Amino acid sequence: MALASTAAFAAGADYAQWALDIGGESGEDSSRAASGALSYDTGSSNRGTRWGASVSALRAQGDDAGGTTLETTSSAAAIRFGNDVVGGSMEFDSTRDEDLRKSRRWTGTLSLSSSGWRAAVNLSTRHTDFDSFDFSSTSAGRIGQVITISGVATCSLHDLGYGGTVGYDAAKWSVYASGTVYDYDDAECEFDVDVPESLRRLNRDRFSRFADTFLARAASRAGGSMGQSSGLLDQSFGAGIARYWATNSLSFDYAHTTDEFGGATQGNYSLTASHDFTLAFAMRIFVGTTDDEANGAVPYGGLYATMRW
Repeated sequence: MALASTAAFAAGADYAQWALDIGGESGEDSSRAASGALSYDTGSSNRGTRWGASVSALRAQGDDAGGTTLETTSSAAAIRFGNDVVGGSMEFDSTRDEDLRKSRRWTGTLSLSSSGWRAAVNLSTRHTDFDSFDFSSTSAGRIGQVITISGVATCSLHDLGYGGTVGYDAAKWSVYASGTVYDYDDAECEFDVDVPESLRRLNRDRFSRFADTFLARAASRAGGSMGQSSGLLDQSFGAGIARYWATNSLSFDYAHTTDEFGGATQGNYSLTASHDFTLAFAMRIFVGTTDDEANGAVPYGGLYATMRW
């Protein structure tokens, strides 16, 4: 889940401020999502280090090929610090994919800024518990006969994420590029029947084959742009450019993700326009398209409102 970035936080107002950001989106494939975030920071960016904290929640829904509605919920909390040169954050998020898994993740970020240039690196650690699922496995017996074992499996998985962002901010425009790769440990499984010891610890390829029907549910997660960063990804890359005026801004962003299980790829293009009506109220509207092999191009759009006090 995306909370306010460390770099954006360090460049914020000079006074203490609360902010509430709420909105949602809907896709042509019947996907829909809503999210909200509440944040506070101490200001004083020109007089030293400033601190901030935020909490957020997301709920996304999408229909699978059979018309069954599947739901993803996610929540996050973060603390941040920063000044004109250096910043950092620590975030915890929890994600629940209905009938698939529950994940808990910690992410630490360190950022540096100088003469308009900014760079950030982040490291995350995540533990995922999959829902129990039925399995059937075959193995060769001692005298050549084939033995079939069936039962219920409960598996868990741990991964590390390594990411970074580089960008440049000018008075009226900005650009950035980012990327994250993930390294997964072997899946650890428990069973309600006796199984060969080799099934209790499975690498990615063996786990994908062993739980292929169960993991296929991941392909039916809600579409659109929300929730992509909390998925079980192999890698993700993005880039964007923005133009600023006195009270308006326009930005174009592209993101590309690859799933860890199955290797499905998705491209996401979005165009966002925002307007500050007052210092206390702003709105942004966005349209975009997700594109993947399973669903093709799916347009979506959404609206957000931000209130500050």
